[in-house]
Amino acid sequence: NKRSDLFKIGKFGIGFNSVFHVTDLPSIVSGEWLCFMDPQKEIWRGEPGHKYKLTSNKPENSLFSPFRFESSCSLEFSQNYPGTLIRFPLRSNPSYLSNKLYSTSELKGLLSALKADAPILLLFLRYIERVEVFTIETNGAVSKTFSVEGDQSTKIARRKLKDNFLAEVKQYLSVSHNIIP
Repeated sequence: NKRSDLFKIGKFGIGFNSVFHVTDLPSIVSGEWLCFMDPQKEIWRGEPGHKYKLTSNKPENSLFSPFRFESSCSLEFSQNYPGTLIRFPLRSNPSYLSNKLYSTSELKGLLSALKADAPILLLFLRYIERVEVFTIETNGAVSKTFSVEGDQSTKIARRKLKDNFLAEVKQYLSVSHNIIP
C-alpha cells in the first residue's frame, strides 16, 4: 500500500495527475491494454475513460490512429506491447481541467528541460529504463524528439544510489525522529 509506505513514489497520488496541465485525454499502452482517461467524460458518454485489450479488439476508431505510426513504439493490435507508452495529446481549447494552452515555444522549452533532466530522472524512477519522446505533427508526420536510455552501468549505479539514499533516510528517521519505517 503506497499510502502507508513512507518511501513509495506516488504516495500522495498527485504525480500522474500533473499530466492534466497539458492534456485532457491521456492514454497509456502497457502489455495487453490500451487505456484512455477522460475525466471530463466527453468521449465515452459519461464514462471517465475506456480500456481496450490489444489482442481482442480490432479498433478502427480515429482515437487509435496516433498509435499506428512507423517507429519503435508503433502498436500491433494483435499482440501485447512490450513496454509502456504514454501519450499526451496537447490541449487545443480551454477545458474544465485547465485553461492553459501551450504555445509551440513553451512546449519546446518543456521538452528541452525534460531532455536535460532525463538522465538524472532515470536514476530515481525504479521501473523506467528508457524515455523516448515523439512528436506527431498535425499532418501526421512523426519524428523522434529525443531518446535517453541508461546503460547497464547506469542501471547498476541507479540501484545502488537508490538503496543508499533509502538507507540514509531510514537511518535519519529512526535516529532523529524515532520513526522506523
